[in-house]
Amino acid sequence: MFGMATGALVGFVTLPMDVVRTRIVTQPLKYQGVRRTVRLLLKEEGVLSLFKGARYRLPKEAIESGLFFVVYENAQRLLSRKEDNNDFGT
Repeated sequence: MFGMATGALVGFVTLPMDVVRTRIVTQPLKYQGVRRTVRLLLKEEGVLSLFKGARYRLPKEAIESGLFFVVYENAQRLLSRKEDNNDFGT
């Protein structure tokens, strides 16, 4: 549960920079540099333009992060049990 929340939070926080990067890469003549791109986006499209794609990215990030932590914790438990079984009292 916390893994999913963490993934969604990280996705939300990093989304504006990904939007800026995407604009710079796809439209290099219009958007040149991070500061200029941010100012232009805010001026022409408003604050919400920095969060375009959030509807698709946040659930994806939440699911990926949640699955990662479930797999990680189960693998850790499994490996811990194998180490206990291989311990011959040394």
